[in-house]
Amino acid sequence: MNYDPWECRRAVALFEQVTTLEPGFAPGWARLAAACVYMGTFFEPDEHDWMHRAGQSARKALAMNPDDADAHCALARSLWSPANGFQHRAALASFTHALELDPSCQQALTWKGGVFSHLGLLREADELLKEALELRPDDSGAGALLVQNAYYDNRFDEADEMAARSLTRNPTDSQLLSFRPAAALYTNRLEDAETQIHQARQLLPDNPVSHGHEALLWALREEGLRSEECIARALAAKVLLTTHHGWHYAAAALAVMDRPAEALRLLQRAASVGLPAYPAFRDDRFLAKLNDYPAYRVWLAGLEREWLEYRRDFGSPSDPV
Repeated sequence: MNYDPWECRRAVALFEQVTTLEPGFAPGWARLAAACVYMGTFFEPDEHDWMHRAGQSARKALAMNPDDADAHCALARSLWSPANGFQHRAALASFTHALELDPSCQQALTWKGGVFSHLGLLREADELLKEALELRPDDSGAGALLVQNAYYDNRFDEADEMAARSLTRNPTDSQLLSFRPAAALYTNRLEDAETQIHQARQLLPDNPVSHGHEALLWALREEGLRSEECIARALAAKVLLTTHHGWHYAAAALAVMDRPAEALRLLQRAASVGLPAYPAFRDDRFLAKLNDYPAYRVWLAGLEREWLEYRRDFGSPSDPV
């Protein structure tokens, strides 16, 4: 499924028809759950009780067939959502079980990789996301997450190349378009960044990620008032699956403007809502301005301890610290 609200609504309607006509058809319930997750995390978080419907539909599928890998994957995605508090460990357990049942469950590979990326397990995320793309090269979710993972690892040229390839296949991939300006911002290509932010806004006008990017753009141009307006929009927007990224970039803008206390509060907020990615913050060139702020150092040390626990439980022993 592509990241398009109209396509997602059509999928919901289709699988509602399927489950009405064949209420005992477990795959229909699993796919309805997946479509509801898309609507509730990317487009309409406060409407239609999407995440409740997603969890309920996934559990119906599992009651009929406990070995339905797609249903375990949909359940995991409902757990790893703003509405359900980004339950990292519970979601990883369900994704892992889905892959034990079906090692080629492509969406489980994609979203287990996504969770790893958000936890800062960048190498593990890369492996899973590349495997997901081998199975389905047009999966815009895996492509966007792989690009995002490269940003966290400061591999901006590689991220640009991956984004360009993916957008050649699907020029209206809203998630990839919303992530793309980061490379231009972090490599001082501010005109490119401004153009890319505008392009992303054509599809998702009130996307918190775009607001965060624009806040950083104006901070780098020393336009503090305009940056503050964008930060306010990022904070006022609906909380989507990707909102924590917008807060990360807004925090970077505040760091650039020498406002460490406000930057730290936003980073704490982002980490508590799905993005405790210690390496992404540690290696962020703009957040480096916070290293002289004692409260930031204390918080970052705590985030490192949490990251080391995830690395111990889910990472590769040979990973660099």
